Amino acid sequence: FGTRSLWRTLNSLYGRGDVEMVIRQAGPDAEFNIFIHLNLQSQMRTFIDNCRRIVSRWKTLTLIYDKNHAHFGRVGSQTVNGALGELSGLLRDGSGSPILEQLFLSCGGTMNVVSIVYARLLDSNQIWAPNLRTLRCSYFLPIPSVPLSSISTLVIIHSFYCSSGILDSPTKILLEFLIKLPNILDFSLEADSIEGAFRDESLRLPVMDLPSIKSFQLRLPYFRLKDFAINGSC
Repeated sequence: FGTRSLWRTLNSLYGRGDVEMVIRQAGPDAEFNIFIHLNLQSQMRTFIDNCRRIVSRWKTLTLIYDKNHAHFGRVGSQTVNGALGELSGLLRDGSGSPILEQLFLSCGGTMNVVSIVYARLLDSNQIWAPNLRTLRCSYFLPIPSVPLSSISTLVIIHSFYCSSGILDSPTKILLEFLIKLPNILDFSLEADSIEGAFRDESLRLPVMDLPSIKSFQLRLPYFRLKDFAINGSC
């Protein structure tokens, strides 16, 4: 109980008493790892109020959305957007978090349903988290409206399924997202369920030039090797 380094995690499921205990045990100079459940907006509001005074000491922030805990598809996506919009307002209304360095958007639940969000939270990051450096997205594809100039590391895990058109495909949205990261240095992409994503060769993705990227890592955990022709490329 006296080891302060063990008391660095706060979860939006904690009640006021638990939050107070963790803050007290961690000490006056502790930096915290925060976990917020977007499905439970009432607990999210209470949690922000309970730890308002230590927002400036948030080191990492993980936002969790469980698809099994809400409606699927478009309605579920709007639920995410609503929660992110409200969280953005709660965080702007008070002290910022100048030491926050990593934001993790994690989508749990059934893996064959993915979410695309219009992340107003990211749009305001220069206000409340000016030193945010790392953005990790698991089955989320955020669509910020402003360039995120502070982000230098991007980690994406997503399902690239076959869609009816290129305009609404996850691949196209990912490319649009990359344009919003003018200073990205390290990009890691884990492509899940890519079979059929590029079946229609008439749908061409735009050619992009991203000179800031110095390191690119591609993971294909479920990629099935097939027989390819000797001539040609794939």
